[in-house]
Amino acid sequence: MTRFTAAAFAACLALATAPAMAKPTATETRMMRTIDAEQARTLGVLENLVNQNSGTLNLAGVAKVGTMM
Repeated sequence: MTRFTAAAFAACLALATAPAMAKPTATETRMMRTIDAEQARTLGVLENLVNQNSGTLNLAGVAKVGTMM
């Protein structure tokens, strides 16, 4: 390994681990709780959107997706 490669690897490793050690702020904690609480509902909405036939020639399906959104 060249010096530059070793230094670049060490710098990337240091930067990659630094944020993981930081404690989340109150706002970040609130965001994480909201995301966790809304996960099932969000996945349900996504599932309904994906399962709706809304191909180019299916105008009713496109309208239905528009209504969902």
